[in-house]
Amino acid sequence: MKDREIIKKENLEWLKQTYFSDPARHLHLQKGDILLREEEENDRLYFVLEGALVGFLGYETDHPFEAFRSTIDHFVGVYSFFSETHKSYSTVLAEEPTILAFLDHSYKEHDNSGFAEHFLPVVVDEIYMRQLLTQKMTIRNQEAMRKLFQSEKMAMLGQLAAGLAHELNNAVGVIQRQAEWLADWTARFVGYYCDPGMELFFQKALQEGQVLSSSEVRRRRKEIEEAFDLPSNLARQVAATSISNEEIARLEGDIRQKLLQYLPFFEAGLALHDMLAASGHASQVVRSVKELGVSNHQVQIRANLALTIRESTLLLKDMLKGIQLKLDLEETIVLQTNPGELVQVWVNLIKNACESLRASAQKNAAIQLSSRREGHRARITITDNGPGIPEELLPRIFQPNVTTKIEGLSFGLGLGLSIVQRIVENMGGKIEVESQPGKTVFSVSLPLSE
Repeated sequence: MKDREIIKKENLEWLKQTYFSDPARHLHLQKGDILLREEEENDRLYFVLEGALVGFLGYETDHPFEAFRSTIDHFVGVYSFFSETHKSYSTVLAEEPTILAFLDHSYKEHDNSGFAEHFLPVVVDEIYMRQLLTQKMTIRNQEAMRKLFQSEKMAMLGQLAAGLAHELNNAVGVIQRQAEWLADWTARFVGYYCDPGMELFFQKALQEGQVLSSSEVRRRRKEIEEAFDLPSNLARQVAATSISNEEIARLEGDIRQKLLQYLPFFEAGLALHDMLAASGHASQVVRSVKELGVSNHQVQIRANLALTIRESTLLLKDMLKGIQLKLDLEETIVLQTNPGELVQVWVNLIKNACESLRASAQKNAAIQLSSRREGHRARITITDNGPGIPEELLPRIFQPNVTTKIEGLSFGLGLGLSIVQRIVENMGGKIEVESQPGKTVFSVSLPLSE
């Protein structure tokens, strides 16, 4: 049995030789020339010898629709030639210089035996190909409309966000400036009026914050408890300060009493450190919401990746209570980036994981953050053992206004992951997610600093 393409080729050759080989019935078109007009009469059947034709519906309107495209060995005018009205359903013009052969109704006056036998299979194939093209164009136009709708929605969100950011910007700015002033004034006061031990504890917290993880604090507690014969509770508080054994040993007098005096200074320094970090983060969030949908052109600097991740965990330390946090970070990875925006990425992803774990009352709730070099890029993963993202939301999880928050009191605009994706992509990176019940993994890939 012959292949369909072979049969089509044989039919075309027969038709070409029998009806379309007369040079007197050839037509030459230049680019842009109109062959047929919509609703106008046509009594010719055209066969493309060279070039290409395009058929449009609503050609005279503001939004013409491309109905078909015909190239070499294609027929044009089939419908109007064989219909009772002989009216073209589309406007057809040359996309490039084109040569056509044509057949008019005088073919009926001659011997046309074999015409139907050879022509009908070709026409059926032509109609089939045009249907396929129309389907593809319809899908493409639908996708274009979807993107246009998305762009309009993003523009609307951007306008709303700009208004919201304007209202918040002044308040956040005041908090940030006053936190900086208070931290500076308190540091000078402690340095002038307090003894060196108090200043050591205060400055340690103000400059570094609480850098040790829960597991590291537990390990240090045992070391301090054994080395200085301290009560377990006091040893745990001291361990959280990251003060070294050597610095503790240099304290004069009763070490236990000294530590009890100095720990409030650490707490004060830690409170100011967290205020500064939180106000800076809030300022960054306001800026990102204001620039939603706009490319970022901020100056970037070299930043240690592990430090940005640790800073984000400090900002969320209250939310992380009761959740086991595991950090597996490569400490020497450096990125050319905006550190504030990078912290915002980790805050959003960790916060989402925390909310998922708490909403599901997950037992043994855990979040793991890891970072690794992979060639010329850094790969960061945030993994939680929560219930997972609903399957129907997963393909749209990075779109604006998509949220998994369903509780009545949850105020979820669904902008967090959309902003995260924009930040990551503006850095030349990529973010992906895999999720199933019991394991959700957000993976971020970012270029390393050269």
